[in-house]
Amino acid sequence: MINKKDLTGNKLKKSLNAYSVGYRWNNKNKGWGNFGINIYFGETFERGRDKELTGYYKEIEGEKIISSLSFGDLFQCGEQINLNEVLTYEDLILWIQTQLKNGENETFI
Repeated sequence: MINKKDLTGNKLKKSLNAYSVGYRWNNKNKGWGNFGINIYFGETFERGRDKELTGYYKEIEGEKIISSLSFGDLFQCGEQINLNEVLTYEDLILWIQTQLKNGENETFI
């Protein structure tokens, strides 16, 4: 399971070798929430290069566990990530790096 606390800007920035990473939104509700993270790979925004990671989480025993994730071009609807295959933060980073190398955003099945 991926914990929301693993998805910090500095950790993602370092793992993905990005120029800048930051939350675009982070809605918190009782027991759940949703978020969007912008990932920039250059100093200025460039369509097709810069990406976003969006998702939902549930609070389970005080931990914010990711229940849904999507990845794709910034300000676009990303592809759903299969959380049955991407089980850890390390799996997520490997999946994203593979998508970046392939230039695709296909579901990880």
